[in-house]
Amino acid sequence: MVRRLPARRRERSPLDRLTERERQVPALMAEGRSNGAIARAPVVSEAAMV
Repeated sequence: MVRRLPARRRERSPLDRLTERERQVPALMAEGRSNGAIARAPVVSEAAMV
């Protein structure tokens, strides 16, 4: 029965194309960080630290 269900494609959001850093910047802005603090924020992901 599941095979008969029509395949639904997930529409991609323009946000899907942003890098992790590009998504991080607005979050830091929302925290009230200054431009300098955002520029100094680490770009290294947690996964890279393992």
